[in-house]
Formats: sequence, structure tokens, C-alpha cells
Amino acid sequence: MSEPSELMPLRKTIPEFLDRHWQTMVPAFASRGNPYLQFRHSKWVHELLESAITATDADFGNVQLFDSSLRVLKIVAQVGFSSEFLGYFENVNCEGGCACGVALRKRVRIVVPDVADDPIFSGAAREVLLRADARSVQSIPLIDPFGRFVGMVSTHHRSPRNTVPVTWRRVDEIVERIMAQNGGSPDRDWHKVALELLKEANTHRMSSLLKELGDLSSGA
Repeated sequence: MSEPSELMPLRKTIPEFLDRHWQTMVPAFASRGNPYLQFRHSKWVHELLESAITATDADFGNVQLFDSSLRVLKIVAQVGFSSEFLGYFENVNCEGGCACGVALRKRVRIVVPDVADDPIFSGAAREVLLRADARSVQSIPLIDPFGRFVGMVSTHHRSPRNTVPVTWRRVDEIVERIMAQNGGSPDRDWHKVALELLKEANTHRMSSLLKELGDLSSGA
């Protein structure tokens, strides 16, 4: 049975609504649960890196965010590194032969006093670090207030150095403060946005239905 021509406009209501709001809906749903997509452009990432470098008196540093879709860490902010370093460590998984890869796997701080002789590194990773003049490193997991793994902040020195617990505490305090302020998803109210959009869709549809029914009634 063919559809009455009078009801054809009704079929456009929801598609038009989705077309109108798709750009609003997609970021909220697509980024949900993926720290890399949520935070890669956030200002706090750079604030965290600067604070961690200052607290550890480091020469280099970087922040990586966890891309949960690929299960890798991606560099989103850095200070002092060469293009070779950034290219090699662009994506790091839990099998990566490096400090941040081990920290990703174990979800604990990894401190390497001397890159030159620590077995944690693969040969290739060690060579890249030494060419970048990075002789020591500490990698600290970023955990949000809900216990979700967000990423990693790492600081490096040009000379071998064993950071002391008081330095760890300073960095921990910085990480905890910034994650408490910003670690909740900027889309943490994504479900409210979705409900509002669905409510608007329903209201829009009902208004159209009532209008169509009114038009049909008046034309009967």
C-alpha cells in the first residue's frame, strides 16, 4: 500500500533534525571513553606539562593521551624533542620497549636513572633517546577522578639522574590537582545533551504531527 501523499512531509522531520544536529551529537558520543579524542586540544595538557617540567627541573617533557580505540598513547604536547623522537614515539602501545610503554602496561610510575644501561628499553628506543640527549626519564600515569586511565606525563634530563621521592610527591600533587579539575570529561554531560536532543526531536515530531493532522482535518 502506497503512503498518502499528505503524509510525505512527515517523513522528513527526523532526518532534517538529525542533519541539523549531527555535528553537535557526534563529538559527544564519539569521544565518550576516549581520552585522546576528549582532551587532545585541552589547555590543561600544556599546563600539566609545564608544571611537571618545573617540578622535576627537567630539560624535556611530553604528555601522551590514551587513544582507547587503538590502545596506544599519542603525544599531544612536548617540549624540547627532535622530529626523530616525536616520530618514533608518536604511537606507543603496552608492548613498547620504553618507560611510557611499561607505565602504560603496569599503570605505575616508571623511573629510569640512566637510559644508556637500563634493560627496560629496546635497542631502537634507547638509540632514539640517546640521540635526543635524553639520559633519564620518569613516566607518570594520569588517572582521572573516576579511576579511568587518561594518559602519561614524562619528563627527561640530559644527564643521568635518580629523582627522589620528594620530587615524585610534587609531581603527584600536580597531576592529582589538574586531573581533579579537568579529568572529568568535557563531555561528561553528554547524556544530558543526548536527552535534550531527543526531547527536541520528539517535540518537533509531535508539533509536525499535530500540524499535519490539523491540515488534514481542515481539508476533510
